[in-house]
Amino acid sequence: MNKVIDVKLISQTVSKDSMGVIVTSETKTSYIGNFASVSAQEFFRGGELAIKPEFIIKLWEKEYNGEVHIEVNGQRYIIYRSYVTDEGRVELYCQKDVGA
Repeated sequence: MNKVIDVKLISQTVSKDSMGVIVTSETKTSYIGNFASVSAQEFFRGGELAIKPEFIIKLWEKEYNGEVHIEVNGQRYIIYRSYVTDEGRVELYCQKDVGA
């Protein structure tokens, strides 16, 4: 499956407030990407590493800045691996964020 989908990359900034307490703020940036299923090989390799691959999001390389979280259809996921292709695209391998 390979379809066009709206996604939000989530960047995080860590700072200290006036009391010295560490505060994390998030910024969501919307993009149009391609949704693809993970291969059987990726799925089984993930199981060996205690990772549960869900899907791949393909974006243009210049749109991705090392974010660790992504939102797809209102659900938050972790980007556990990225891969840059020869076509200037980046494949973001995602698993469900159980801490969200």
